[in-house]
Amino acid sequence: MLRYYIFTFIFFVLCIAPAYGNSYTLEDLVQEPISLGAMLMPSSTMEQGDTSFTIYEGKFSQFSTYFVHGDAYHHILNPNPTGMYINGKTYFFHCNIEKGTQINTSNFLEIYEFEYLSRRYVCLFNFREDCLSQGCLYRCYNVFDVTDPNQVYQYAFSSVYGGSASFGDFNNDGIIDFVRAVPSSPENLSEDIQPSEDHRLLTAYSMQEGKIVPLKSEGSAYYLYVKAADEEMTSFEVLQADWFMPLKDKDGAPIESIAFYPPYISFDPANDFLYDVQGFRTEKKTWVLHVADYYEIDGALAFCEELQEGGAYDIFIMISQYNRNEIKYLVLIGNYNDKNKTITYRDKLAEAGLKTKLARVQDLL
Repeated sequence: MLRYYIFTFIFFVLCIAPAYGNSYTLEDLVQEPISLGAMLMPSSTMEQGDTSFTIYEGKFSQFSTYFVHGDAYHHILNPNPTGMYINGKTYFFHCNIEKGTQINTSNFLEIYEFEYLSRRYVCLFNFREDCLSQGCLYRCYNVFDVTDPNQVYQYAFSSVYGGSASFGDFNNDGIIDFVRAVPSSPENLSEDIQPSEDHRLLTAYSMQEGKIVPLKSEGSAYYLYVKAADEEMTSFEVLQADWFMPLKDKDGAPIESIAFYPPYISFDPANDFLYDVQGFRTEKKTWVLHVADYYEIDGALAFCEELQEGGAYDIFIMISQYNRNEIKYLVLIGNYNDKNKTITYRDKLAEAGLKTKLARVQDLL
């Protein structure tokens, strides 16, 4: 069986390389692109108290989205709570891989089902509303693996690419992956490449039993740095890459693989300090606002970045000493000796819709 998969992959590579030497689409990078099932439309609605429910009946599952009404809510400062029910369990919507921040939305561009590698999925897809006014084109994906109704897995990510071709088995290991596109460039960009607004950095991730795993080789991330043909990235030219198969540039010349190592920041669990988001140590003071916990530093850093984008400041990470035989990263705000100052900051964040917990630093150890 292993020999069959190896032969199939080699055959696939040999066939695709000369055929698509000048430009590519995401569908070109997988042996079997996903095939969409039905685009789901509401089957009925229901009102219960202050909550509106929209019910969907798909081929793979039945679920409902909800929207809570009330004068206390504001579409920016305190959005109306929204979410989703699948098989009696509540799920919230997110727009990042770590699901660190909940988003409240009821405006979906598409809701669709698909089946891939013997597993069944429901995808809800919408624009990232908090930055539309700034002209950004990030889309939010909330994907639910509903293969087993009693064990639903949720995944979330954002991307400036808005198509179902985001999904596929890009590394041919029999597990579904997705590609995320961002308007950025690798830190080790070749000197002869000038960054441009139509350039995109694509990185790959695997969806494994509720966890999103970056696809890497010995610490180097698999990636594509491309020139998009248009805003929707219907096709692209490869400028720099380290991918799962040989690729060619716009002139048909082979692309040399150049490793890309995501930035590393040293957070040492043996040191009893707080760390700012750049990784610099800061002495612990008395009072903080506890925001979230993570079991991976990448997730904590991504959430800190979101907090900064939202206007928060004095953001720190504290490392818990081997809780449950694992290192835990606590995202904190504040770090003041003055309790009243910390409470004032907490109330300000609450008005903006961010819930935090006042705590003594020593009580979080």
